[in-house]
Amino acid sequence: MLRTGAPQSGARAEPCRHGSRVLGRVRRARQYAKGSLRTTIAERFAAGRRAELDGRARAHWDYPQSSLYTDVRPVLSALAQQYQLGIIANSRENVLDALERDGLRDLFTVTTLADHVGAVKPDRRIFQHALREAGIRADRTVYVGNRLDTDIRPAQSLGMRAVWMLRGEAPPAPTERQLSEPDAVISSLTGLPLVLERFAGREPTPPSAVRVHSAAKVEAPR
Repeated sequence: MLRTGAPQSGARAEPCRHGSRVLGRVRRARQYAKGSLRTTIAERFAAGRRAELDGRARAHWDYPQSSLYTDVRPVLSALAQQYQLGIIANSRENVLDALERDGLRDLFTVTTLADHVGAVKPDRRIFQHALREAGIRADRTVYVGNRLDTDIRPAQSLGMRAVWMLRGEAPPAPTERQLSEPDAVISSLTGLPLVLERFAGREPTPPSAVRVHSAAKVEAPR
């Protein structure tokens, strides 16, 4: 956010104090997994009006084709040959159009949206609804998400294994403590097949021993 004064010689735009404080709070919230931009704005400017703010923000959510990561289609297409795939999202209905456009919708046997369930992540009900739709137990499920607060923690609380994707809303510099929470950590979907193989083939790897090795690999003891 910028603030400018009346035109005058040598005048320049300077950061708005309110905008700087909000951006600072957003960065801290993202780093410590304590909420999103909407959470920060609601706490600062719209106390008690979080639901209204969510509704207004969701009305402007869009999914341009350019926003699709290049690893998504090939990895999910390969995984769909071996696993039952599903989506749990706080997204609006228009995400289904984006999935159709990008050739991804048919890869998912379960699509659970907040609008359908009447609950948003991290509410456990949206996860439980997806499990019921899939007809599978939580301990046979692996959940992949980029936020600790709304993805990893609620999934694990139900008994799912959780893989933390370090992109999108994930903090830019996760701490050792944060990295110890999920069952595995990846920075690209190309690392997910290896994680799933290790989950299926041996005893669970201690979470503290799993680290990002590269965009395609995850280090863990054998």
